[in-house]
Amino acid sequence: MKGIETIKSPDVITTEEVFEKIKDCEFTAGKPEYQAKGILKFVKLPAVGRYCFHIVAGGKQIQISMVEDMAQTGTFMKNAAIGSKLGIFANALDKDKAPSQELLEKTAVELKGYLGL
Repeated sequence: MKGIETIKSPDVITTEEVFEKIKDCEFTAGKPEYQAKGILKFVKLPAVGRYCFHIVAGGKQIQISMVEDMAQTGTFMKNAAIGSKLGIFANALDKDKAPSQELLEKTAVELKGYLGL
């Protein structure tokens, strides 16, 4: 599973412009929220299980990525302990990743619709 969807835009677009177009839209994953942390600017969709989605735009591309969001779900310590014991096998046992990947693909379709692409 790749965890990233890329959408091509016919015009140059910024993350702020994407947010302005979708700020009142309701995605299956939830309501978008604009976040700026230092030089990073992204649109965040709420956590679904262990994952949330970040939308970033630049040039003629919009990228939606699936990001682990342990702090929001309150399971950081538990998952860190399991990950340290199981190593690379922890990802194979990740029950949230497959449904989140499906939701990522659905979010990409919804975003294209809201942006008229």
